Amino acid sequence: GGGAPSVKTATAGQDFLNGTNGVQDTFVFTLGQEAGAGSAVTTPPQAGIGANTASADLLANFNRADGDKIKLFDVDGVTPIANPISSNTLDVMPGGGGYAVYVEGSSGVLFNTTSPDVANLQDSDFTVA
Repeated sequence: GGGAPSVKTATAGQDFLNGTNGVQDTFVFTLGQEAGAGSAVTTPPQAGIGANTASADLLANFNRADGDKIKLFDVDGVTPIANPISSNTLDVMPGGGGYAVYVEGSSGVLFNTTSPDVANLQDSDFTVA
């Protein structure tokens, strides 16, 4: 194993959050800070989401095997969201060689990544701890 668990927290600006191999990383995001927050769904949806990916946070090296997790706070910045996939809060759109994790019902992009474990993001990848 690598070292002590690591927490990487996104800010309201564009961030590069890079996980560490062999270390349990927690990547922290807050709803309302995504690129294009509150922007309408476009037709097709890929147009709006694609436009917001350029200014979205970049997450690198998300590894389930390391026990990596994502912590998602509601817009208040203090209330963690337990099951953001099954509750239709977040979804994943593939494109451009990676994946955009976006806020459902909008074109807002929480983060982009090329980490293959994000392709089938699931509630168990999130933590409220």
